[in-house]
Amino acid sequence: MFTASDITQYGKVAIIDRDNPVEMTRQTLQNKLINTYLLHAAENTSMLLPTTGRILDIPCGGGACTLDMAFAYPDFDVIGIDSHKRQIDYAHAQVQDLDNIDFVQMDIREGLDFPDAYFCLVHMRFLASFVQDEEWPFVLSECHRVLQNDSFICMIECDPCRTSSPALEQLSAYYAETLQKKGLRCTPVGTPHQLGKPLDIASLLQESGFTILSQTVYPLNFSVGTAAHNGMLQNIAAFLQLIQPFLTKNGTVSQTRFDNLYQQALQEMVATTFTGQWDIRVVTGQKKASFAQAACSCETQPSREPSPL
Repeated sequence: MFTASDITQYGKVAIIDRDNPVEMTRQTLQNKLINTYLLHAAENTSMLLPTTGRILDIPCGGGACTLDMAFAYPDFDVIGIDSHKRQIDYAHAQVQDLDNIDFVQMDIREGLDFPDAYFCLVHMRFLASFVQDEEWPFVLSECHRVLQNDSFICMIECDPCRTSSPALEQLSAYYAETLQKKGLRCTPVGTPHQLGKPLDIASLLQESGFTILSQTVYPLNFSVGTAAHNGMLQNIAAFLQLIQPFLTKNGTVSQTRFDNLYQQALQEMVATTFTGQWDIRVVTGQKKASFAQAACSCETQPSREPSPL
């Protein structure tokens, strides 16, 4: 089934318009679901943070997660960045009376316009929805650069949802097929609902010079009768409506077929036998001073002639 990490933009191909009011509302709901029913990612490193400093949230979207961190850490300056101006404008409107928060329009894929060693925590959630495979080394090198020595990075992605709804699984397969048809993402044969191999967060961080501190999977159970069921029902229903033009315009499924499956999925999700689980993966890493110093030394030290054998 679909996940928040499913690709929603690839290069200049926008599968879902992030400025769409329905999508902005869905993102806010999704953030609330994660923070209400799962541990907040920043809590994994709170015991290690200094008493004050700066936190960077990427991407901030409409600002829900950034606001949560600003409330949770009143002695820290929290900055949220996003590439979409409308998202930034919306986030600014939610600030209320907080004086330790700011939002800046910035695209992580083009670099971070911050000084070196500026933050004590970089918090990233669901970047796999728009960051391409070849962009990860640069993205994480920028995060490494703006972090202070011995400071932290927290990455949140997720595994595919698993549900008992045949209609949801079929719609997910259509989505994967359309992505594959457009050349946007490869999908392993026999597992269309997974939309490609899971992102190996820990390896990406290690390759960028971070030391892995923790890897945790938080299961969000949204079966019928659970507290998260209604919120996830709204989340999934909105997501399906948002991807409908992408599926039908590319000829993967007819409008009539989509509508029938959509209504069937809604019915199956409220059936007494419905089950669903969404696994959120949280990986925390640290920029070690020793590694940073070694990298700096390697960059500045002149090359030597090889010793004779």
